[in-house]
Amino acid sequence: MFLRSNGVVKGDVIHLLLGNSHLTFGACFGAWILGAVPSNGNCNVDHETVAGQVGIKSVNHTAS
Repeated sequence: MFLRSNGVVKGDVIHLLLGNSHLTFGACFGAWILGAVPSNGNCNVDHETVAGQVGIKSVNHTAS
């Protein structure tokens, strides 16, 4: 119900940042039931690693 009520429909790709939890399975199954594609992400990854994965050479990250 949560995914559908937030507009997830067949063909959508949804990125999940749930960490290493049993809740990940429910979110994935819910996406599959709706015909969406779950993309699991690691919520513990640092900025530099993400930048490297998407092809950005450097990240200027400053804490506020």
